[in-house]
Parts: sequence; C-alpha cells; structure tokens
Amino acid sequence: MKTFLHVRPTSPASRRGFTLIELVASLAIMMVVAGLSMPYTMSMLRGSTFNLTLINIGQSVDLGRQHAIANNTYTWVLLTEPVESDQTMYAAVMESRNGSDTLAWQTSALNISALPDLRLVVAPAPMPAAKLSDTPESLPNMPDTGASTPGRWGKVNLQVTSGGKILTFTRALQFTPTGQAMTSTTVARYIQMTVAGKNATASQKAVVLIGGLTGKCQLYRP
Repeated sequence: MKTFLHVRPTSPASRRGFTLIELVASLAIMMVVAGLSMPYTMSMLRGSTFNLTLINIGQSVDLGRQHAIANNTYTWVLLTEPVESDQTMYAAVMESRNGSDTLAWQTSALNISALPDLRLVVAPAPMPAAKLSDTPESLPNMPDTGASTPGRWGKVNLQVTSGGKILTFTRALQFTPTGQAMTSTTVARYIQMTVAGKNATASQKAVVLIGGLTGKCQLYRP
C-alpha cells in the first residue's frame, strides 16, 4: 500500500518576518549591552598595549645580553622617549664591531650610521608609548636592593634613520662581553627603570629591574 504525505501550503501570514517595532527594540537592547561592555573592553585594550611595551623592553634587554656573551663584544640596548605625535616609542640593540667599548657613554649627538665601529643588530622596533622614569619604586614582590640607590639607564643622544624618519635614542643599557649590565663606567648592584602606561594607573605600572653583575632582567608589577 502506498502512503502519500500531504503538505499543506503555508499562507503568507504564517511567513511573517520581524516588525519594525521588534527590530528597533532589538537594536536598542544591543546598544545598551555594547555601552555597558565598552569601558571593560577599553580597559582590556589599554592593558594589552602596556603589556606589549613591557614584553618588548624585556626581550630587548635579554637579546642584548645574549648577543654580548655569544659574540664576546659590547652591546647597548637603546630606547627612545615616547613620540607624542604617534604615541609610539622604539627599542633597538647595537653592538661594537671591534669588541671594545666604543661608545664610552658620550652624550653628544651621534649618528649611528656614521660610526663604522657600531652597528644595529636588532632594528628599531615600534611599541606603544609609555612613560619612563628613573625615580626608584618599591613594589611588594621586589627583592631588597640594599641601602644604595639603584643605577639608572645611561643618557645618550644617538640617531638612526628608520622607516623614513630619524629616531633619537636617549636611554641606553650596556652589556659587557661577560654579560654584566652597566649604565656608566661602574657596575651597579641593580639597575632600575619604572615604566608606566599612558594613564599611569596603579595596574599600568611596572619596574624593570636588572642585576648589574648577572645582567638578568626581571619585570615586577603591583
């Protein structure tokens, strides 16, 4: 016996879509939800850009130390001050070609490309701008730096052309062929720099602490 399935055609009324009132109500709900989540989203984005800056600084320090030891030469980790026009700062690593302390902590303006005994081994890398400070900070999880004031990153005035623009590096950290970190002619027990986000909130602050004798870098957050 054959069985036939009868399908009743639907009427135009049963295929009705959303009304204008329903669409407007749905859009209003979506806008309210988006408005409530926007502050949290923006906070997350600011946090992620600040973390990116910390990672870039930490990696540049590690690369500078490793390159100095591996090639038995002097290296310098270089930082620019934040560029307000595009909210960007740069990090780079420079080495001595002849294995000597060629820079000798000169503060006069120098163009790296014009110095045959110096060259960049890590090209300038852009990162979100942050505020750099030499003021000593003490966070709960930091080691005791002793009674002496921690060393500061050295002051330099080194220029390099990158991406069609002239970058001026104003801070430098030197590594010796044995991996010691220096910011002057002497080795400090610790070298410290405070990095703060654009809004300088408590959660967007960190201390870059480098052991002078070991050259190892640690990042500390509140």
